[in-house]
Amino acid sequence: DVVGRCIECQVPYDDISGSNLCTVCRDLVLICPKCKKSHHEIHCERHQHLKSYYFTFLERFTMEELQSQHSELQVIHDTCLPARKHKNARRTLRKQLDKLQLRIEELKSGSAEVDRNPKRRCRTCFESEDICDGLCWGFWRTKQTPWNAGEKIEPILGVKVGARVHPGSNWLEVRYGSRYKTNPRLPKIANVEDERVARRELKTGTVVEVKSWASGGDENDCVVVAWDKDSRKVCTPQQEKNENDLPKQAEIYRWGVVARNGQRLYDVVPDSAE
Repeated sequence: DVVGRCIECQVPYDDISGSNLCTVCRDLVLICPKCKKSHHEIHCERHQHLKSYYFTFLERFTMEELQSQHSELQVIHDTCLPARKHKNARRTLRKQLDKLQLRIEELKSGSAEVDRNPKRRCRTCFESEDICDGLCWGFWRTKQTPWNAGEKIEPILGVKVGARVHPGSNWLEVRYGSRYKTNPRLPKIANVEDERVARRELKTGTVVEVKSWASGGDENDCVVVAWDKDSRKVCTPQQEKNENDLPKQAEIYRWGVVARNGQRLYDVVPDSAE
């Protein structure tokens, strides 16, 4: 017997899939294929009140639509009282408000454009549907739709610990943040000239480990990178002390992971690469 119902149309449906996640909290959601096709993003039962105002991917919205979302979310944020009791919800909404404001500023400045027909994206890795079908995490990670086994895949690039790297063409700013040494959108650097340089200078780092991305592909298709410190970034004495006291953060990136379309994905590339 079918024990569940689609969150949208309420027809009997109980097929759980790792590709059907709430865009706010990433909880699993029951949604039938027909309804999923008509929704760019999904909202769970707990976040149905946000389904018209909260979206992870903002590229398809005009400035007026973003401003409307911002106004509505601001009202919801301000009514989450008492603040201490709703601190998690308020924090989530505050982050989204900041994200909306940044996108609005980018559209105003002309540094971004509206895409009314973007490809659906995976809520976990943020890649488009031709690269990831949403089954890139947890139990579903090894069950993702494979590339055509009959097609020839280009060999993976070699990499060793100690290699110097920088963000490559597959780097996703929506997932990893800016590819530049200081964020070109919100610079915190000493002077205007340094800001101009930072806007075009990629950050660099060192590979400290090579391992598997655990996607069923090559054994060494993941690298752990420790990024260089940006000497031009302005910090208060306390911030400087905090940065020095904390261990250097290393992060993992794809190195030749094979996508659904047969393309090898490199989040970072060697410094010698163009």
